[in-house]
Amino acid sequence: MKILFLHTSSDLYGSSKILYLVAKKLHTEGHHVHLVVSEDGPLLEEFKKIGADTSIIRLGVLRKRYMNLLGIINRLLVVISAYFKLRRLIRSEKFNLIYTNTTPVIIGGILSKMMGIPNIWHLHEIMDPPASVLHRIFSAIIRSTSKKVIAVSDAVYQNWLPFIGEKKMVRVYNGIPIEKNSIQSTIKNDLNIDQGSLIIGMIGRLNLHKGQFYFLEIAKELIKKNDALKFIIVGDAFVGYEYLYQKLENNIAELGLGKHVFYLGYRTDIPQIMQGLDLFVLPSIKPDPFPTVVLEAMSLKKPVAATAQGGALEQVIDGVTGIHIPLDNAIVAAEKIKVLINDADFRIQCGLNGRKRLEEVYSLEAFERNIFHVIENFN
Repeated sequence: MKILFLHTSSDLYGSSKILYLVAKKLHTEGHHVHLVVSEDGPLLEEFKKIGADTSIIRLGVLRKRYMNLLGIINRLLVVISAYFKLRRLIRSEKFNLIYTNTTPVIIGGILSKMMGIPNIWHLHEIMDPPASVLHRIFSAIIRSTSKKVIAVSDAVYQNWLPFIGEKKMVRVYNGIPIEKNSIQSTIKNDLNIDQGSLIIGMIGRLNLHKGQFYFLEIAKELIKKNDALKFIIVGDAFVGYEYLYQKLENNIAELGLGKHVFYLGYRTDIPQIMQGLDLFVLPSIKPDPFPTVVLEAMSLKKPVAATAQGGALEQVIDGVTGIHIPLDNAIVAAEKIKVLINDADFRIQCGLNGRKRLEEVYSLEAFERNIFHVIENFN
């Protein structure tokens, strides 16, 4: 089978990593995979390493910053251009299937409708608020242009179900390779952190929904009782949102966290950084569909403190693999996290329980098996 993959970006954050795992397995099994993204980046390089075909074509990805008159005109022009370029590619390569990864890549649905090629849509998003005009518009496009719609969690499934319908939708939990070898971390030496200090970290795109600024509020509350704590933030911003770098630096200074917080920006050594953490925090203030980074923490036996919403409620068992924290109260969140900080045995046991849950529920083997079933039975 010849499959055209369309994706929002060429980074290596959650949805990109999952797409790569799908494509790598298909490529290994003898299918022809071809990735198209809007710009160069590490995801493109990973596809090239496995011998897959790649192209850079601006896809007209819909983002919130385009939700104005000039932005809509811009997206319309880019989508039209993308349509003709992709149409030529499809006719040349004779693809059997379009695999649209993430909601904003509407060009996949347009191509499917216009050229009669089946389209599988892999949804990694929760639309908030639900039932908004934008939610209904996306749902109508997805419903009318897809053969099958994959939701990455029950939270995502329930968010889209009323508008797409159960006939087309299927829930497939993401899975990742489980770290079996010992990973060494030099993060304390690299940052001149005392070996006895506890490190609390978060990893994710720098934006207003992922909770970096809420994470700083929690950090401020925690150091009131333990001045030795250190905090690490990893992740960069989308193009067009670079102002968040300065905003983050200003917030760190305003809260008096300069000697406690290390912002590392974009990093490729995530396993090594994760290994150096004593506790991983997912402080998202909007529902996170099914954060791959939580699975990565579980793989390395790290306890997880996650805001009680979205896919994290399915990943993290409160009091067993970590804890649930409120998404709008830093004082209460800090009090809950203190339990993990002050009880090393509980912290370690949560990490072990998380690893076991990952192996039982979110293994790569189960993910690949379920994805293959969808791809092979999409009619």
